[in-house]
Amino acid sequence: MKITSVGIVNRSKSISPKQFRKGLGGLAIVIALLIVLAKIPATSNWPVVSWVKSLISRAITSDEQSMKLKHDTARNKTFITSETLSNGARNHSVKMAGRGSLYHESRENLIVEAKMVCSNQVSVGENIGYAGAENIETAMDKIFGAWMASPGHRGNIMDSSYTHIGVGQYWKDGTLWSTVRFVVCPGASRSTTTNTTSEGSNTTQNTTSSSQAAVGPTGYTLCAQDGQTCVFGGWARVLYGTSGAFKEKKVAGGSTVCSSGNFGGDPKPGYTKACFFKSDNTWPTPAYNLKLVSKGTTSFSISWTNGGDPLGDATGGQPAFNSGMKNLRIFINDAVRGDTASLVTSSGFSNLNSGCTYKVEIASIDWAGNMGTKSAALYVTTNKSSGIQAC
Repeated sequence: MKITSVGIVNRSKSISPKQFRKGLGGLAIVIALLIVLAKIPATSNWPVVSWVKSLISRAITSDEQSMKLKHDTARNKTFITSETLSNGARNHSVKMAGRGSLYHESRENLIVEAKMVCSNQVSVGENIGYAGAENIETAMDKIFGAWMASPGHRGNIMDSSYTHIGVGQYWKDGTLWSTVRFVVCPGASRSTTTNTTSEGSNTTQNTTSSSQAAVGPTGYTLCAQDGQTCVFGGWARVLYGTSGAFKEKKVAGGSTVCSSGNFGGDPKPGYTKACFFKSDNTWPTPAYNLKLVSKGTTSFSISWTNGGDPLGDATGGQPAFNSGMKNLRIFINDAVRGDTASLVTSSGFSNLNSGCTYKVEIASIDWAGNMGTKSAALYVTTNKSSGIQAC
């Protein structure tokens, strides 16, 4: 649906989906924004109100990760995801869906929430909206497009001073309700604060990191921030890391989790990381230089030199994880003899007929399951034995 107009709702007045569609001839996209500037007292006795206890606490969903990625991509700078802001935003989206109208969280509650993210002076922003669509992804595109078309909402998204973000969304009866909250935490480039709230208690874990956006290599496309899911089509070479330090995988199936656990470790501790992909439908090159080593009447052995994966060294010399060559498939007389367990360079064959000629070919297989073309054939004739020969 083409967005021809946008409804802006002030924080003192709510509007329902039915009222808004009537006013705009059926256009079911509504957005609103709130910016709160507050100096928050640095006191250890800050009250934790009952509103905090009601927050819906759960893992960030894939659609919420996708909405965050839209924000990161738009401003070309990675927000730090705050669990506190995300839980608060999600709670608010659920409440708006229950009421059937948009409204902003109270200034007081937003300040309490911001205090839980960082204790020094902050500014807080909130974008809210809903859109009806056939699926969540389409609804997100409508809402985010409306925000970017509105100067106030776009200002929240593009403001480089905002360091932390929380995205909370709720899908109900074909309508997506979305809340995004922004907080400025001075010094966030030196300290990333993660807050977990449980029954009124506030636990803060501080880790040293760089909040600058992760940078991928030339030719690769950003597909996910750390902790999100990288989505692509077909086979792909996926890198996890930043600025020349990457772990990599060659993946089939269209998606993979962007995390240190999934990629076998943290390539650059203390830095913001992301995932980048390059479509990889290439096949590994075949083995070559096949040679006969020895033969008998019912057996022979051969050696060869392995081929490689054209994208097996995607990170410029850094060892790959779950990418490149994996093993080999051996064919004798055009039938599969078997797969090797690893990248061996020789093999023996037995239980053959004497005095017979055998055609040997070897194909390379990469970690994504791509099998390359067969090698040039090597023909081996076993030694003859006395008696009748059957080939």
